[in-house]
Amino acid sequence: MSQRSSAVMFESNNHMKPVILLAASLALLTGCLPTSTHPLSSIETAPSEEKLAGTWYGKSGEDQIFLHFVPGSGAEIQVVEVDHEKKGEAHTTLYHAFPTVIGGNHYLSVREGNQESYYFARYQLSSAGALTFTLMGETAAAKAISSGKIKGKITGNEQSKDVKITDSTEHLAAFVAKSDPDLLFDQKFGTFKRVTLPSLDEAKPTPKKAAPTKSRHTAPAKKKRTQE
Repeated sequence: MSQRSSAVMFESNNHMKPVILLAASLALLTGCLPTSTHPLSSIETAPSEEKLAGTWYGKSGEDQIFLHFVPGSGAEIQVVEVDHEKKGEAHTTLYHAFPTVIGGNHYLSVREGNQESYYFARYQLSSAGALTFTLMGETAAAKAISSGKIKGKITGNEQSKDVKITDSTEHLAAFVAKSDPDLLFDQKFGTFKRVTLPSLDEAKPTPKKAAPTKSRHTAPAKKKRTQE
């Protein structure tokens, strides 16, 4: 786990050195995520996902999170995570992602910054508009590698384990299709609601109603009756 907030969406445990200080937090999300050499599908054949575009707000652990999804070229999505920690610090992280649909389930293959390895996330959008992310867990990936279901490497120990998937995209997709997504993607990141931003278009001034003009023609004065 990183010394940064446990709410950071994707964080490799390669940065976790002072494990003694964080031994009580080993069950937290961050640092317990496997990486993959290959994505779940080809970005060239990936569908675009316009429903994610925009700004989302939610909580992960005790931290408040803003996720900004910015569509790029083709199916690529840039994701900017703004993490407001409870202790008063803030962090931002840039990700590059693209969607994959396998067996009716929606996934993201995600790279952090300029890194070449991928993280995997599942996302679900409810009818009420809630967006929930769950991440592929280290334990589930390590079990799949140990049993020979997918190719990969497991290094380190139980306190600081590094799980790296090296199998091909084709085999990965087939493995995910056969797996129970609730068990494979068992690390909940958070649930988010879309933020409706105000329009930046300048409001057009409401035209003032013209005051009624007085008629130039006045009614002729009534003649007084003369007494006979």
